[in-house]
Amino acid sequence: MSVTDPYDELKQHLSEAEERFAADREGATMTVLKNDGIYRHLTFTFPKAS
Repeated sequence: MSVTDPYDELKQHLSEAEERFAADREGATMTVLKNDGIYRHLTFTFPKAS
């Protein structure tokens, strides 16, 4: 009987999610339109999203 780390599957899913996130945000930009300390107005563009 082999003993496996119960977190191996979780680690694999997290790694895959990180790779997908990196691919999805490639080319993305964030623009700060206003920054008054408390109030911030930001816009994001994602070329791979509609």
